[in-house]
Amino acid sequence: MASIDLIGSRLNILRQRIHPRYLRAGLTVVISSGGLAAQLAVTLITTPWLLKHLGRAGFGLWATLYSLVSMCSFLDFGIGFGLVSILAQCYGRDDRDSAARYVSSAVWSVSVIAALFLSLFLLFGRYVSWAQLFNVSGPSAVDARHGVYAVAIAVALALPLSLVVRIQAAYQRGYINSAWDIVARVALIVSVAAAIRLNATIPQILGLFLFFPIVGYLISGVVLVFFQDRALRPTLAHLNSYSVKAVFRGGFMFFVLQLVTAVGFSSDNLIIARVLGPSAVADFAVPRTLFQMVITGCMLFLNPLWPAYGDAIARGEWQWIRRVLGWSVALASAGSLVGAGVVALIAPPVINIWMGKSIQVSPGLLAAFVAWTAATSGANAISMLLNAAMEVRLQVIAGVIVAVLALVMKVAMGHAFGLAGILWGGTLVLLACDVLPLLFVANRLVNARASASGETPKSVEAQAT
Repeated sequence: MASIDLIGSRLNILRQRIHPRYLRAGLTVVISSGGLAAQLAVTLITTPWLLKHLGRAGFGLWATLYSLVSMCSFLDFGIGFGLVSILAQCYGRDDRDSAARYVSSAVWSVSVIAALFLSLFLLFGRYVSWAQLFNVSGPSAVDARHGVYAVAIAVALALPLSLVVRIQAAYQRGYINSAWDIVARVALIVSVAAAIRLNATIPQILGLFLFFPIVGYLISGVVLVFFQDRALRPTLAHLNSYSVKAVFRGGFMFFVLQLVTAVGFSSDNLIIARVLGPSAVADFAVPRTLFQMVITGCMLFLNPLWPAYGDAIARGEWQWIRRVLGWSVALASAGSLVGAGVVALIAPPVINIWMGKSIQVSPGLLAAFVAWTAATSGANAISMLLNAAMEVRLQVIAGVIVAVLALVMKVAMGHAFGLAGILWGGTLVLLACDVLPLLFVANRLVNARASASGETPKSVEAQAT
């Protein structure tokens, strides 16, 4: 009994010494690792099924249509991302009443936006030549049109429902979202297998990938407002003009940032389809899934930092912020570079075994993916702090420059150097116009706030060494 009491007392001491932010972030990372494993399972299992079932051109069309979801992420006007920062600071102040008003205002505002978007799409979508946009003809033209309509409906449903992900993240409970995500992805694998056996079309298979996450959002939302925190249940009573203006104001810069990100970084499949044809999308999308796993793995550790930074900012803990920022930038960049390098070495044999010889990957494309992975992870690490501090204006300026230059560079280098040229064009612009300038901005922000609070300034680079 004495030994058990001793162990218990030691655990209590350890629990008191470990900052609660680290405990919540650690739990999120652990559960999210299961979500990453489920995401990896979906990719590894379903991709060869889809390539065999749809063919190279059909798979390319499917991948291009699916990428439209990311391109439409800005349609919530940035309210989702803005809500994370607003709620994180409410959490730091223990201001539950304000949090309830902000949640209701965000949900009802985004619901109205979603309804308007879907109405406008149904009204004017019929006049767009989708076949020409996706560079397809014949039966694929019909699949393209039906697929776009499926994406539009899914986006309209997901816009308000996905706010539950932002709310849980703000309260440093991202592990709950990850748990439901695991369930949804397992169900997706089973459903895709059944759909292929039934000879499903591109829009039908696309619909499965679109709507299973929505079901996960719905279940997580029900659990949140009926069992976890009923005070956050969206009601008209909590809706007021001040809160609505606040969520729009807090999200506006995120909206512009999402918009330029969609143009600059989520449009690769569409650019490839236009420049090189839908079949070339398969040669790009398959290896990208492997490198995307490195970025996703890195984001497991970075995502919990956003609400943690918001909490720390509300409490004025700039010494902690400075230390975590330095380490996160260094580890995210270096870790992703090493991870991407390993992926580049094993990618050719892995893709051969996984997908067969129908997918060809050049050394130039693999090298471009390594650079793209490291640059993207470094940018993500810096953005966690800037987002939490609501310092989005400079990110928007950098994003606009990157989006315009990257689009031009991708098209020009795509015509000249093929797939590798498209990726190198975007990566070089990202490094020169986004990563390096924003690292300088983040460094100045931390030092200025730390100095104002009486701390001795140090550079982010010094903190990482």
